[in-house]
Amino acid sequence: MFVATSQCSGNPMVMRSSETVKVVVRMRPLSEKEVHDGCEHIVTMDTVLGATTLRKMLPSETAEPTTFRKSIPLEMAKAISKRFTYDAVYDEHTSQQQIFDGTAFEIVDAVMNGFNGTIFSYGQMGTGKSYTMIGPSNAPVEFQGILPRSFRQIFATIEANPGKADYLVSCSYLAIYQEELYDLISNEPKCKVSLRGTPTNRFFADGLSSLVASNVADMQQLLDMGLEKLAAIGNSSHSIFSVTVEKRAKDEQGGSHILLGKLNVVDLAGFARESKHGPKSQQIRQITSVNLAEHALGNVIFALAGGKSYIPYRNSKLTALLKDSLGGNAKTVMIASIGAADANYEETLSTLRCAYRAKSVTNAPVVNRVQQDVMQLRSNYVAYDDGVCGVGIVQQEEGYVIVEGILRTPPSSAKQKRRSHHQRQRAKKWKEGVQINTPTSTD
Repeated sequence: MFVATSQCSGNPMVMRSSETVKVVVRMRPLSEKEVHDGCEHIVTMDTVLGATTLRKMLPSETAEPTTFRKSIPLEMAKAISKRFTYDAVYDEHTSQQQIFDGTAFEIVDAVMNGFNGTIFSYGQMGTGKSYTMIGPSNAPVEFQGILPRSFRQIFATIEANPGKADYLVSCSYLAIYQEELYDLISNEPKCKVSLRGTPTNRFFADGLSSLVASNVADMQQLLDMGLEKLAAIGNSSHSIFSVTVEKRAKDEQGGSHILLGKLNVVDLAGFARESKHGPKSQQIRQITSVNLAEHALGNVIFALAGGKSYIPYRNSKLTALLKDSLGGNAKTVMIASIGAADANYEETLSTLRCAYRAKSVTNAPVVNRVQQDVMQLRSNYVAYDDGVCGVGIVQQEEGYVIVEGILRTPPSSAKQKRRSHHQRQRAKKWKEGVQINTPTSTD
């Protein structure tokens, strides 16, 4: 599949509207273990105002050694409480459908109309991120997460517009485990792929599988396959399920155009304090790797929110792949997951602070549109002086050429004359009908 990354028009200057990342907070109830341990509920949510208040528990001077916390006196509450406001907050009584309607519905609808959209979860380990994004395995419909509900919305939209447009839906599923990338829907058990960059500082997973889905069952099957492989790779893995929707429709002038929307649903592994998880070396390595990636993500959010000139996307593979989602061409929703127990005060405060900063991150989403005259070049062979060969869309836009979703600077006429023998041989093979592997973009 190919993904154009900017709106194609006759004018090389494309007007981009900006919008901030939408940030919501979801709180899970106290777990049985937290209730058994005597943990206090320290989070209060105002769902009308979108506010979350976090109370600090104080050590008890008169308590037994095993009792180390007590509720804050009312007169001290204002002095040490911390209050944050977001686009929306959801307490422990919120249903999965309410979360989907408030976070993902508009994003999926935008993807069906040619925008890029990203929904990602963030928070401490064990706060219900995977429950929100995917839901329990083999769960009834009411407990399903954002991904299965997105599948149904995509095909409900297609079925609601019979004959008005042609659609092609394809999926990819990527895992990031200890800075290694894995293709979760490949035929191989543990198929590693490589992170590649382009001259324009864009990033993609080279060789990532992209499979066509004809219905909801196909997409669910790919998700189940990926989850099985994800469990074998490691629980402390970040995962990105991507859905590319190609929509071919008629415009008002009678011409034909293609809209290319891409949905990324990102389930991040939760960060944790190493001191809480024992001395097992393998577990410590996993937690350390996750914490480093989450720290890199926090640094990117902090730099974008602060208007810094340098954004450290390259500090981790996770942030490199999320470059379009944070500060780029995408409509993005961040779901911050928190627990309500006082034992996790520091982790909850860290999550709320990062989520609050993310509210200031500005994206510039545009419709990814390809005109019919450009689509006629889809079967043309393209070879560049840097050795990238492929069959795909050629799109001239803002001084760049877009091929298979990868931005390349146009080669000069002098460089075109110096194409290598290797490139000519690849062109010859293509003309003879020999399959040529092409890079696949994930951003």
